[in-house]
Amino acid sequence: MSTGFFKNRSRNGAEGPGHLLRCRLCRGELYPGDARWLLGGRSLCRSCAAAWALEELAGRRVDLAAFTHAHPDHLDPDGTQECLYAWGGPPVLGTRAVREALSPWPVTVGESVSAGGVTVTPIPSRHIGAAYRTVEHSSLLIEGSRRLLFAGDAAPTQWEGSPIRPDVLFAPFAYAATPAAWRIVERLAPERLVLLHLPARNNDPEGLWQAVETTLSRCRDIPVTIPDMGETLTI
Repeated sequence: MSTGFFKNRSRNGAEGPGHLLRCRLCRGELYPGDARWLLGGRSLCRSCAAAWALEELAGRRVDLAAFTHAHPDHLDPDGTQECLYAWGGPPVLGTRAVREALSPWPVTVGESVSAGGVTVTPIPSRHIGAAYRTVEHSSLLIEGSRRLLFAGDAAPTQWEGSPIRPDVLFAPFAYAATPAAWRIVERLAPERLVLLHLPARNNDPEGLWQAVETTLSRCRDIPVTIPDMGETLTI
C-alpha cells in the first residue's frame, strides 16, 4: 500500500511544489501553504510504526484530517484519536462511518472544510469491487492554486461523465489496470496521474503490476508516476 506525503516548499502561501513520499500502510499529509492536512490513513495506526512512529505523528502540527472511508487500512480509531488530541483538536472530515468510529470526536460529513486558503470537498463515490458497493465512501477534491482529486478507493467508473478536471489525480492501481479504466482517466484529463495502492512487486500474487504496466505500455498520453517505497516526488 502507499501514501501521498505532500510538503509545500514555501510556508507563506498555498502555491509552490510539494513532495510525495510512498511508505507502507499510510495515506498521507498535505501541506497547502501554512496548513497541514492528513489525508485519511493508517499512518495513524500503531501497526505501521516501522514507517511512521505514532509519537512522531503526534508531534506534528496538523490543521485538518480527512478520511475517505472507515476501512481498517484507512482508519485506525484509537491511533487517530490519540493524535487528534495531541494536535489540539483539528477539524476532521469523513463519512458517517468515520464519525461513528471516532465518536465522540466531531466529524464533518458531507460538507466542505477549508484551511490555509485551500478547500477540501467530499465527493460521494463508489468503492472499488462489487463486495464493497454498500460501503460509504467519499473522494476528496482539494482546491487552492491547483486542483487535486484524491480518489481514495473509488471505482474508475465513478467518474464517467464527471465535469471535474483535476490538475493532479491520485488514484489506486485500478485506474490503469485496463484500457477501459484508462479511457476514463483520459476524459478526466489530469496533467499528472499518481498511482497508489499497488503491492510490492515481490508480493503481487494477483499480477496487478503486470496489468498496469501492460496498459501503460499502450497508453502514455498522460504522465504517470508510481512511486517506489520511500521515494519522494515533487508535485
